[in-house]
Amino acid sequence: MRRKESSHPEKTGRALGNQRALQGRDVVLRPNNPTGNYWSRDTLKVFLDEVAGRQIVVDEAYGEFVEAGDYPDGMSRFAYHPNLVVFRTFSKMYGIARLRIGYLAGSMEVVNVIRRTGVVYSVTVWKKILA
Repeated sequence: MRRKESSHPEKTGRALGNQRALQGRDVVLRPNNPTGNYWSRDTLKVFLDEVAGRQIVVDEAYGEFVEAGDYPDGMSRFAYHPNLVVFRTFSKMYGIARLRIGYLAGSMEVVNVIRRTGVVYSVTVWKKILA
């Protein structure tokens, strides 16, 4: 996956600010599936600055497949954007899609709120062992 997203994050940020987000969260797919488009490190920074204060979820399920040097690591933005949550998966990279196992990372405050829904997203003991 080597394609950069051509959209303008500052326009996207303003658009998100002017509309009601689904349950108060906005999701950014990086890289996008199936097109492989992604935002560069600078583009993601501009977007996150533009939507500061909103709950943003960055789905990096296919991140391990990107070879470009300007592909950003969403977790490196936690210090600047405490409302940011990053989803990653073991399923895609390691060929264990049937297990549907992954993880999320974010500030403890945000993660603790998400943990309240843990029953819905629980992982069985066998899946943990296999992963």
